[in-house]
Amino acid sequence: MRFYILLFFLLVPLSYFSNCDLSQKRPHSRTTHPQLFSKISVNTVWASLKTERENVIELSETKISIKERITNSQFLDSVNGWVGGYKHLYKTNDSGKTWKDLSIDVQPNSYISSFFFTNQEQGWVVLVTKEDVDRYGLGCFSRIITTNDGGQHWTEKAIYNDEVEITQIKFTNSNVGWAIGNKRIARKNVYAELFAISTDDGGNTWNNLSSNINNVNRNEYGIANDSCRDIYLSSQIFLLTQGRKVIISSDRGKTWKAQIDIPTEEMWATFHKIGADNIGNLKIIGMSENSFGVLAIEKTSNTWSNYKLNNIPFFDALFLSNEEIIASGSEISISETNVLSKVGIILHSVDGGITWSVIYRSKLSQVFVSLTKVDHNQFYAVGDSGTFLQFSLPDKNNQVYQKH
Repeated sequence: MRFYILLFFLLVPLSYFSNCDLSQKRPHSRTTHPQLFSKISVNTVWASLKTERENVIELSETKISIKERITNSQFLDSVNGWVGGYKHLYKTNDSGKTWKDLSIDVQPNSYISSFFFTNQEQGWVVLVTKEDVDRYGLGCFSRIITTNDGGQHWTEKAIYNDEVEITQIKFTNSNVGWAIGNKRIARKNVYAELFAISTDDGGNTWNNLSSNINNVNRNEYGIANDSCRDIYLSSQIFLLTQGRKVIISSDRGKTWKAQIDIPTEEMWATFHKIGADNIGNLKIIGMSENSFGVLAIEKTSNTWSNYKLNNIPFFDALFLSNEEIIASGSEISISETNVLSKVGIILHSVDGGITWSVIYRSKLSQVFVSLTKVDHNQFYAVGDSGTFLQFSLPDKNNQVYQKH
C-alpha cells in the first residue's frame, strides 16, 4: 500500500515537466546503437542527511499571492524576477515584496510550459495547446510569443502545430536562444521524438535541428522514442533527454554526438536538470519513483558517481563548485497509518553530494521547484504553493562563489 501512495505522489510532481497526454515509454539503453554512447563505469552511493540544521544568515520567508501552483521562476538579479504557473505569469521589481500578474491570454485548453526573459523588457513565453482528437496522445501544438515592453503587449513569433510540445525556452543573450521538447509521431502506436529549434536573430527566425539530433538517438529499428528534458548552454550545447541520455554539439547545433547513457541502477529514475561545476564536470539531478533524489556526477569522461538520498526527490539544484551544491525539492514521510506528508526542503552539500545538511525545512505541504543564485552569496527559492524564500550561507574563508 505504501508503494502505491508514494507512486501517486511522485507522479503528480512530474507533471511540472510534461503536460500533454502521451504515455511515453522510457527507452532503455540497450535499444540504442551501443557504439554511439560511451562505455562508462559508475559508483553508486547512498547519501546521508545530517540531522542538524545548516546555519544560515538573512533568511526570510514571504508568500506570493497566486491563483495557481507555481511551476518555475527566473531572476535577472536580486531585484527583478518572474514566477509562473500554467495560466499566469507574475513579475516583481522590488525583490519579491510585490508581484504583478502580466495577464497573458491563456485559453482553457492551453497552458504556459516555459518562459524566459533576457532583460526587464524582452521576454518569451511558450503556450502549449492540447486539442481533443480521436487518437490518444495527438492534438498538441505550441506557440512562442514575445514581449518588448515588459509584458504589457505580446506578439506571436512562431507556431508549431504539427504535434509539437515545447517544454523549455532559454536564451543566452537577446539574439541567441533555444527551445526544446518533443514531437508526436503518428504511427500505429503514437510515440515522441526529440524536438529542438534555435534562433540567432532574436526569434525572428527559428532553425529546426531535430533531425540531426534524432539521428544519433535512434535504435536499431530507426526509432528515436525520446523527449528533451533540459538544455545546458556553455562552450558546448548539452541536451538531456527523458531517456536518460546526454547529446552534445560543439558547433552551435550543426552536428551532434551522443555522449553518455546516464548511469543509474533505478530503471524508473527521471532526470530533469543538467549543469556543470566550476571545473566543467557534468552534474545531473532527478528523482526515482521509489521516492528518493538522484544526483549523477561526472568524475572523468568515463567515470560517474551516483548519489541517492532517501525520501527527498530533487527538483532543482545549484552547482556552486565541484564540491558545493544547493538542492531543493520535498521531504516525504508516511505514518504507520499510511498518511502521506511532504514538506518543502532546501539542502546544502559541501562534499559533492555525499552528505547533506538542511538549510530550510518548511511547515507547509509543498515542493521547492526552483532555486536561483542572485548575488555573490544570496539565493532565492520558490515553492509551488507560493513560498518565496531568501537566504544566504556563511561565507567561509571569504570564498567567492562563481555563477554557472
